Amino acid sequence: MGARRINEAVLGTCAAWRHRGDLAVRHIAGERDHDDLAARRPVDGADPLQYQLVGFEDDMVSVYAAAEVVVCRAGASSVAEIAVVGIPSV
Repeated sequence: MGARRINEAVLGTCAAWRHRGDLAVRHIAGERDHDDLAARRPVDGADPLQYQLVGFEDDMVSVYAAAEVVVCRAGASSVAEIAVVGIPSV
């Protein structure tokens, strides 16, 4: 349904951006892919990019409220929550 492609795109983008200290990425990957993605983590502790990988998030409204932009699948709940918060999304 697209989640795996988005996860792979996030890994590639974060690997390219790992030297950017002006960005923070919270990657909510889903429980199914979490362990595989964690094993291929695109940044390490020495990289300036703030990258956080989680499998699941209970409080998405707070996550959206803290974000400047959201990249996600367009499920009904996520579209509604993003609309309420009013931030740009892809």
